[in-house]
Amino acid sequence: MRDRIILVSILFFAAFVRVLYWIHVYEEAWFIAPGMDPAFYKTWADTIIAGNGSDYIPFPRAPLYPYLLALIHKIFGDGWLVALMLNLIAELLTVILLFRFTRKIANLTIASVVGTLYALSGAAIYYSGETLMTSLATLLSVVFVYSTAKAWKKPTASNVIMSGVFLALLSLYRPNAFIILPFTGLIFAFTVIRQGETRLKALRKVTIHWMAAIIILFPVTIANHKASGQFIPISTQGGVNFYIGNAQYATGWASIFPKVGGNWTDEDVMQTVRRDIIRRPMASPYQAMTMHIADGHLWKMGWREIASDPVAWLKLMMKKILLLVDAREIGNNRPLLLATDGSWLLRPLMWVSLGLMLPFALLGAVSNYKLPEVKALLLFMALFGGSLLLFFVNSRYRMPLVPLMSVLAGLGIKRLVELLLEYRKNKTLNRLHVVALAVLSIGVLLSLSGWINNDWSNRAQAAFVHGNSLMRLDRPYEAVTQYRKAATMDSSYPELNLNLGAALLGIGDTTEAKSAFQRELESDPDNGKAWNNLGVIAESREDYERAKQCYLAAIQVSDNLDAEFNLARIYMKFGDFELQKGEFVTAEEYYQQALFIEHQDAKLYYRIALVRASKGDVKGALKYAQTTLKIDPQYDSARQLLESIR
Repeated sequence: MRDRIILVSILFFAAFVRVLYWIHVYEEAWFIAPGMDPAFYKTWADTIIAGNGSDYIPFPRAPLYPYLLALIHKIFGDGWLVALMLNLIAELLTVILLFRFTRKIANLTIASVVGTLYALSGAAIYYSGETLMTSLATLLSVVFVYSTAKAWKKPTASNVIMSGVFLALLSLYRPNAFIILPFTGLIFAFTVIRQGETRLKALRKVTIHWMAAIIILFPVTIANHKASGQFIPISTQGGVNFYIGNAQYATGWASIFPKVGGNWTDEDVMQTVRRDIIRRPMASPYQAMTMHIADGHLWKMGWREIASDPVAWLKLMMKKILLLVDAREIGNNRPLLLATDGSWLLRPLMWVSLGLMLPFALLGAVSNYKLPEVKALLLFMALFGGSLLLFFVNSRYRMPLVPLMSVLAGLGIKRLVELLLEYRKNKTLNRLHVVALAVLSIGVLLSLSGWINNDWSNRAQAAFVHGNSLMRLDRPYEAVTQYRKAATMDSSYPELNLNLGAALLGIGDTTEAKSAFQRELESDPDNGKAWNNLGVIAESREDYERAKQCYLAAIQVSDNLDAEFNLARIYMKFGDFELQKGEFVTAEEYYQQALFIEHQDAKLYYRIALVRASKGDVKGALKYAQTTLKIDPQYDSARQLLESIR
């Protein structure tokens, strides 16, 4: 009864702090319109609801969450509250499992400490308010470890099957978890043999464990293969993340695509691969480029980056290791400063982190490594954490380690208290005291070693991201304020002037917008978006020649699709001017240039038909008028022209 009362109290407390945080920030622009990954998953879910889920196959990311989100939106609508309530349920279930898991290997006091540590985790509270799979993946990591520990102690068929099933489900949220599967199978085999069973029985247990996982993943792999003709076990995001995490100038923590920035798109990725293919010819032709082909090529590009400077890469790996155990929580493309500034509650709780627990967790691991439960914890943490080092590390990706670290930290606190009581009784230090002190010191040094690097605490980035959210809410005046605030802190922040210019265009200030785009080009001459926007400004001022030059520059440096469309429109305008002057040859030349870019534009075919008719080329006029009607059967002017020249 006492256990139940304490657990219910912790659950109430965990729910209270999470809901209170939501209340604090629910009016913040970055919370209402987060963009980036939450927007990506919402768009994916909406596409599934519309019956076009195949548009996302092969799966660009692990597919379980968007399908779950689609189900939620289908039943409850696309508001954020139900998705957050699902996060809250996952968080509370995590607390329950942690409490029960720790109660089995320690005592009620330590189980209460562990449950409270996770209840107060600032990162867990923050991600409960994100429409992401983070809370669900974290729950599944605990369920997997719980089931694996049970199978480790007693490797029955049902236990090893459940371990495989939960690992597969976790992999459908976090594909890097799949790396654990071979190791768990070997451990179960070793355990069965050690218990005196035959090798055949051990092989049988391994097989059913692996098959349980593979059966869950099989439909996803088959769908990927049918869509791409390639073997893609879960998703195609591995190559992109590998390249981001290991390319030159990689931060080790942020999803910043080289030479593009944090707001990269699939087209940016494919364009980078196309350019690499031009330099290094390969089998995939330019016109057949897709994201799954690009992703496969990015693995090769990432390995080339590593091979080009192994020493720099080793330094980067050391940085990632320190980031993995850092005491501070590290945001990704959205800085956590936005959340801590928006909620006085979250500000101190962000210090209840994986890194803060590390010294005690190391002591707990050293003191209890023989327990099957601790072995399962350490196995998962080593393999899952190690897999993160292949890519990049931040709070969101290390979250599945946090509840498990709290268990080890609880065991470490228990051991520390025992040693202190022993010292108090005997007044002497023994070998165990010295070892404990050394372990705690190592943990402190590791968790604090990354403090000299504070690039993820960039207030310019916070203001920049806040401005982006305001733009998504169509609040350009407020966005301008945030961008200018960012400029006072770091005027060279990537794409700051680009987005400031877009916001200034939104409020109609083309003069200042032009200056902002020009400043962007001074720091990044290959920014196609800035060139395109300068073209838009020139076009709005009827300086069509300058607009053409800007659009051409945008296309030359970045294959900008908007610039291509805009350039086609300029050529059509030039054609219209020549047509009005009776310069039919020149008019058609411009129309043909536009048609080369926008070859399915009915207006262009109609205009060429007019030119041909004006020149007396009845056959040509008929051909282009008929093509116009094929593209747009409702084009009445083309129909009238066709009737007049027949």
